[in-house]
Amino acid sequence: MIIMMMIIIISKLSIGLTLHAAAKEALDYMSVRVKGSGGVIVIDRSGDMAHYFTTSRMAWASVRSDIMKHGLEPNEVLEEKIELLNS
Repeated sequence: MIIMMMIIIISKLSIGLTLHAAAKEALDYMSVRVKGSGGVIVIDRSGDMAHYFTTSRMAWASVRSDIMKHGLEPNEVLEEKIELLNS
């Protein structure tokens, strides 16, 4: 099912859907097909990220520049500035 999810997401992106819309359509399909729930994080080549889940909760996080976004509950997006270490 993982490969099928990827194929659905890629095909939806190729016709112009947003990352979030493609993730939602793939999980909606999975819900009907296998009567299950799950979650997916989609990242494009420029580093933009979207997540979608049909479970009651899903931990996720992303970092861009010095801002970390994260959440656990549906529609929860917490933001905090982080200090990046110089290597």
